[in-house]
Amino acid sequence: MSSLGITAMTFAAPLWLALLVPWAVLAAWLMRGRRGALRVPFLDLWRSAVEAPKSSEVRRPPPIAIVAALSAIAFAVLAVAQPRVRTPVPLDDRAVRIIADRGVTMSSAARLNDVTAQADEAIKRLGVSAVTVVNVPDDEHETRVVARNWKSAVAPATAIDSSDAVRAEVAKSLARSQGLVLLLSDQPVAASDPRLIAIAPSKPAENIAITHFALRDHPTTQAMVTIRNDSAQGRAKLTIESDGLTIRRDVGLPTRGTEESTFVDLPRVGATARATIEAADDFDVDNAAYLARRHAWPRVEARGNVPEEVARAIEAYRAARPAAEGATTVAVTSDATLDSNEPTVVVTPMLSETSSSPRLDVREHAITANVDWSKVKFASPGEAGASPPGAGWESIVSAGATPIISVRETPPRQVFVRSLSSDFARTSDFVILWTNIFDWLGGGAGTEAFASMPIARFGDEWKPQSGRRNWPGFYQLSTGAVRAANAAPLRLMPPPAVDWRPRLAHQLSRSPTFLNLLPYLVIASAACVLVAACAWPRAALTPFWAARTV
Repeated sequence: MSSLGITAMTFAAPLWLALLVPWAVLAAWLMRGRRGALRVPFLDLWRSAVEAPKSSEVRRPPPIAIVAALSAIAFAVLAVAQPRVRTPVPLDDRAVRIIADRGVTMSSAARLNDVTAQADEAIKRLGVSAVTVVNVPDDEHETRVVARNWKSAVAPATAIDSSDAVRAEVAKSLARSQGLVLLLSDQPVAASDPRLIAIAPSKPAENIAITHFALRDHPTTQAMVTIRNDSAQGRAKLTIESDGLTIRRDVGLPTRGTEESTFVDLPRVGATARATIEAADDFDVDNAAYLARRHAWPRVEARGNVPEEVARAIEAYRAARPAAEGATTVAVTSDATLDSNEPTVVVTPMLSETSSSPRLDVREHAITANVDWSKVKFASPGEAGASPPGAGWESIVSAGATPIISVRETPPRQVFVRSLSSDFARTSDFVILWTNIFDWLGGGAGTEAFASMPIARFGDEWKPQSGRRNWPGFYQLSTGAVRAANAAPLRLMPPPAVDWRPRLAHQLSRSPTFLNLLPYLVIASAACVLVAACAWPRAALTPFWAARTV
């Protein structure tokens, strides 16, 4: 059977197989030897003194007609028991899709080995010859491979949060394919489709992680490392490296399920820094954290309704200068009631176009730098709008006696912008102006701080110094600029309470990969009846004679 690729046989009505017992008794009885038949010409010859030959007890096969009749009965009994066998590949050639989660929570080699062992079991039960493997978040390609070699198509692990990507890929795979979808992930997916077979790690993870790493070089040079303990361990070794300096400490770990910060004084600090924790756990991805000096670009947020042109400037600024962790937040609003304790810019609604520009008085300031004010058009002074509330404002751009852009340094830095015309928003100077405003409110373009960002799909221009993409470490541009990238936070899920095997068994029971043998057995039984009728000895049949029979 194994050479045919048949791995299982089941019966829908197995009670009918009990009829094979009397069939076996009948077959055994017919296998016994029989005394040969002799034709005699006269009745007295029966009284001959010649001893009649004894019947042979040697078993020998019955005539072909009897064999065919027995076979017809056997096939009929098997047919009513409704047997079916599982074919080596689905009869309708539906492929099985495997979604391999290669995000940060599945970056552990132990967890990958756990789910791949379970997936091997599922693939063997399915009996398919080929599968399609899709890696998430690296899902640009679908790989069709031989089922026994499916693990060769699994991509290396990444440090990216893949939760959203996994849910999106599950929905797409269920829509594209009519076959089963095996999800190898610990991410919970709320999908009601019974074709989804979610295979998660069967054991809880042991993990010790650096969840936060910060450095300051004034007023004192000091590092802060926050460690989370999701293991039974009590101590670990902490190492901090910067500017050729290495400091090691033996630190106590917080109790399981909690985190704690450790402060380390440093004699000096360079352009980059790395903190590592030496621990025997399931995850390597969060045992190290990285920092690099970079411009402290602010985080710009629109509050309420702002002019559409300004909203586009905000999006362009965010894309060009992504905010670092802990960056200053700059609020942009159109509400003239300025009451905020954070850097804020108030912009009045964009006004109608003007064909001529009023004479501008421009003061030298970081906000006014690099803008060609001779080509800038503002709304006419009659459309100037409200004045900024409160005291301490200083006009840096004005049209006559009407302030256009006003600033103040305290309580936080704030900017008031008004009378901008819509045609100015279509110039490059508009983007330069708003970039200057956001930089100044964020503390100035020259401000530097140690910062990092979560791992993401950086452009090809960013080369990983370690040679491994989508993994924590330092990434560098050809210009020499360096950014530090750390793993996304691990949100570890407990092992699933429901086993995937019953769900797979239910799908297999409804699967067209099972071949029903009933029609084939009925045909075989009828064929055997025909053979028996053709091979039956004519002498043993009663001739049909109408006068005698009727």
